[in-house]
Amino acid sequence: MGISKKMTPQSMLMVGFVTSSISVAVLGSVNVIWIAFMAQLIFGLMVPFIHIACNTLILNHAEEAFVGRVNGILNPLFMGAVVINMSLVGVLKDQLPLTALYLIASGLFALGALSMLPLLRFKQIRPVQAAEWTHH
Repeated sequence: MGISKKMTPQSMLMVGFVTSSISVAVLGSVNVIWIAFMAQLIFGLMVPFIHIACNTLILNHAEEAFVGRVNGILNPLFMGAVVINMSLVGVLKDQLPLTALYLIASGLFALGALSMLPLLRFKQIRPVQAAEWTHH
């Protein structure tokens, strides 16, 4: 939580995506068990970065009346994406080596990081600042 006060949600999301991309690529590429465990640990530590950043962006950019609705639709979307992803990976596993699947997943995290680049130039506006700005 202390880190989230010092970083913007955009930069937290970028750190989460980039670090996840690297750790997934390492996880799928190494044969040394302790390196794989370390990559998995680092990946697990980045999930809260991504989650906290997404929730902060929702709270700061959605109107108060819609925050619950936005959060309510995200959980089914995430769960549906996981089911679709697992189905797709099951089919791809028969045609591609496991290392390739990990590298594809890593590439998708990298694409997520690249899509964040335009958002990094926006400064974080706190809801109070936004309310004061609209009333003037």
